[in-house]
Amino acid sequence: MASDLCLHPDCVEEVVEELLNSDIISKKGLAKLKDDASNNIDPNMLMDVRHKEVKKESLVETNMNMKQSQLKKIKLEDCSSKVLPKIKDLKIIDKEIAKTRRKLMDFQNQRAKRNASLANNILTLEKEK
Repeated sequence: MASDLCLHPDCVEEVVEELLNSDIISKKGLAKLKDDASNNIDPNMLMDVRHKEVKKESLVETNMNMKQSQLKKIKLEDCSSKVLPKIKDLKIIDKEIAKTRRKLMDFQNQRAKRNASLANNILTLEKEK
């Protein structure tokens, strides 16, 4: 065995058990990792298997995150497509309210002018009497 091992030989059994329990490697696959001469598992090869699995899990997780992001984006777009018409309706309602207020102000101003004119006419008539 090389001196730059990634996995200490004492930890090999734990790692093998972990890999077998998590169905990462089968017993047949484990037999392929055994050194023919000593019938021991090569720690470097074991770490390669573990590394490949971690990499695969990372890719799966990344893909899941991307899909979740896409789903969130779709949900947001769906939600905004439902909200936008409501916002447009609210804008139309606000415009109608503003238009009605302007008409009311014009009406009140006309009434005030008419009342002022009537009051002026009454004063003029009273002065003439």
